[in-house]
This record gives sequence, C-alpha cells and structure tokens, in this order.
Amino acid sequence: MARLQGFEAAAIAASALQSELERAKELQRTSDQRIDFLQAHSSKVSAKLQEEQRLSLQQRKTICEWEARWRELECVRDELAAKVHQLEGRKRQLQADLESARHRDVDLVDQLNKSESVRRRLHEIVQDLKGNVRVVCRIRPLLPVEKQEGKALAKMTIPAANTIEIEPTKPTEKALSFEFNAVFDSKAGQDVVFDEISQLVQSVCDGFNVSIFAYGQTGSGKTHTMQGPEVPDAETEGMISRSIRQIFASMHNLQMFGWKHEMTAMFLEIYNDNIRDLLADKKAEQVQLRMGAGDGCDLVVSDAKTFTIERPSDIFSLLATANRNRAVAETKCNSRSSRSHSVFTLRLTSTNDRTDESHQGTLNLIDLAGSERLSSSESAGDRQKEAIHINTSLSMLARVIRALVEKGGHVPYRDCKLTQLLQPSLSGSSKTLMFLNTSPRADHVVETINSLRFGAQIAQCHLGVAKRNRAKYDK
Repeated sequence: MARLQGFEAAAIAASALQSELERAKELQRTSDQRIDFLQAHSSKVSAKLQEEQRLSLQQRKTICEWEARWRELECVRDELAAKVHQLEGRKRQLQADLESARHRDVDLVDQLNKSESVRRRLHEIVQDLKGNVRVVCRIRPLLPVEKQEGKALAKMTIPAANTIEIEPTKPTEKALSFEFNAVFDSKAGQDVVFDEISQLVQSVCDGFNVSIFAYGQTGSGKTHTMQGPEVPDAETEGMISRSIRQIFASMHNLQMFGWKHEMTAMFLEIYNDNIRDLLADKKAEQVQLRMGAGDGCDLVVSDAKTFTIERPSDIFSLLATANRNRAVAETKCNSRSSRSHSVFTLRLTSTNDRTDESHQGTLNLIDLAGSERLSSSESAGDRQKEAIHINTSLSMLARVIRALVEKGGHVPYRDCKLTQLLQPSLSGSSKTLMFLNTSPRADHVVETINSLRFGAQIAQCHLGVAKRNRAKYDK
C-alpha cells in the first residue's frame, strides 16, 4: 500500500514535472519566437542604421564638395569684386575721357564752323577777284553732217588760255583778237568746261545769286552746252545737270557743319516776247512777270509752277518735261533750232541751327535762242515771226549791255521780256557768267565776230560786288 502510494505520489510528481516541462517548453518556444522577432528587428534596425550611415557619409561628402565649391565661389567672388572695382575705375576714367571728348567735340565743331566761315569768305574773295561778270568762249566742233558736206573751218586760233584770234572774211582786214576769262577749243569736253564754272555754282550754296547763260548764233551749241544731247551720258551731260549734281554734293558735305537745305525749281521760256511755263500741265501756258519791292532786283513770276527738289532725279524729270514743251523747229541753219529763250531757276534755302544762320541762293541757267539772219535761215511764216522776236530781244539785250558799260544812268531793262527777266542777273545782285558759243565754220565767221564783239562788251561790265542773301532765321 505504501508502495502503491509511493507510485502514485511519483506519478503525480512525474505529471507535475511533465506539466512543468510543457510550460518550460512553451516558455522556450515563446522565448525563441521573441528572440527571432528581436533578431529580425535587430537586422532591420542594423540595415536601417547602415543605410543611414551610408546616407550620412554621402551627405558629408556632398557637404565637403559644396564647401569646396563655396570656397571656389568665394575666390571667384573676390576676383569679380576686384574686377568690378577695376572696371569702376575704368568707367570713371572713360566718363572723364568722354566729358573731355565732348568738350573737344564742341571745340572742334566750333573750329569747323569757323573754318567753314573762313572758306566762304575766301571763296567769296576769290570769286570777286575773278569779277562778277565773266565771259567764257567755247568753239563747237564740226558736226558729222558738216564734215560730210565739206564745210570749211574759219581761221581761228587760241594763242593763250583766255584769248581767241579770228581772221575776217576780207583778206585786207587784220585779224581780230578778243580776251575773255577763258577760251575752249572744239576738243574741250563738257567736264572741262564745267570746271570753269564749278566754283561759281558753289556760291549758290553760300547764299549768292548766280546766273549762267549761253549766247551765240543759231546752231553754235548753246543748248548742247547747257543741257547736253537729247540722251546725255556721264560725259555729255550739260551744265544744268552737272550744276545740280555739284549742288547736291555740296549740300551733303555741308550737313556736317549743321546746314539744312530746301530746294525748289521752275522752268520758263520767252516765246515771241511772252513768258510761258515749261512745267505747266497745259503746254504754252503764259505767266506774268513783275519785280518785287526794294531795289527792283527781286523777280516775282506769278502762276508759274515751282517744284520741291529732294534728289537729282527730280531735276532730270523736270528737264525732260521742259524739253518736250519748249518751242523748237527746223530752219535752214539748224535742224533743231530753239525758237525761244529758256530760263531754269533753282532756289536753295539754307539754315543752320548751330550758328543761327539762314540764307537763300538762286541759280539761273539761261539758254538764249540764237540770233539768225533771215537770208541764211530762210525762215518764213511762224519761223520768220519767231526769228524777228529773237533778234529783237537780243538787240534789246545788247542795248542794256551798252548802257551798263557806258554807265549813263538809265538801263532799258523793261524794253522786252528777256531783259526784264535777266535784270537780276545784270544789275549787280548776281554773279554772272556768259558762255559765248561760236561756230567753227568759215561761212559763219561774220556771225562769230558779232558774237565775240558782244561778248567783249559783256566782259567790260562792272556791276559791283554781289552780296549774300541773308534770310530771316526761324528755328
């Protein structure tokens, strides 16, 4: 019994131990699971820590790189600051140089203006020394048709640059000698002839009135001298075109001195003692002529069209219109004879804001119809009437010239429209040059001598000193 009880007690004890063992195992499993969890968590924490360490190293590396870059930028900043300081010093120096240059520029502009004033005065003195009335003689060459017909040449020589000698038709008469400002033979081109008048044309830009007119018998080359052939080129264009080009060139050069310019033009003809507008819309439209107030040298042409000129091509267009409207006809002496006197007028108004100056110059380019003997031209009807008016007006011009040479007091300017229109050119208010055109033909020698004598009378005129036309300055 006691043994049985002992076995029971042992079984109970064994059961208790078994239970205790199960609890211990359960605790072991729980502990293992806890350990596994902690190990897994520790691995995660360790991985995260490693990642954070990696990121920390990368950030430290980035910080080091930025610190290095910052130090570089500080160096660049210091260099730029030094350069800015240097540039600011250079800027101050340049500003000082600029201010000095501005003062020098003002001085130079003042010197330029003074030099231009000196140039104008010297130019005026030179032109005055040459005389306000000049005569230039020009001998035209034989025309191809004249060569074919075997026309003989007159015995003319040019012993000096300003002298022409001609032998009359009668052998018993002595050779005649005439002195002018210049004499050009038949070989002289348009450019050579223009050189003689170019400085006179310059006076227009300086505020003077300039008149250039062509005189001579019919067929002596007056229109060719003034306008050139019907289709001119650079070598053959006439005095009108060349004068316009020079004036535009002078206007361009004077801009650097502060000058501004306005230009207008008109073109008239005197046909049978009537003044007509060659630029009018209606051909042969007559206009009226009257003298302005003052010394009687200011022409006013009512109803005549005036055109503003902005470029040389504007002038050439007007010349083409005028040539279409001008009265011409064929005569025995000339296949294209001008039956009227033409007057091209260019008015140039100049102002200068720097010097508060203003003046107005006028250029008159006059192509006189040629004198003709009715017995030679065989003109009849309208041509005869035209020839009579042309010869009469030229005779009236000769009377005016004789009165000016003799200085007898009254000068008959108002005897005809031609002398009335030329009054400003011959009364001392203008610098005047006459082209004395002559024919080289022997059968024209009588008319040539008459023309030379008339030119000699013109050369004896002393009209005083022309004055600059100062206009009222208005800014």
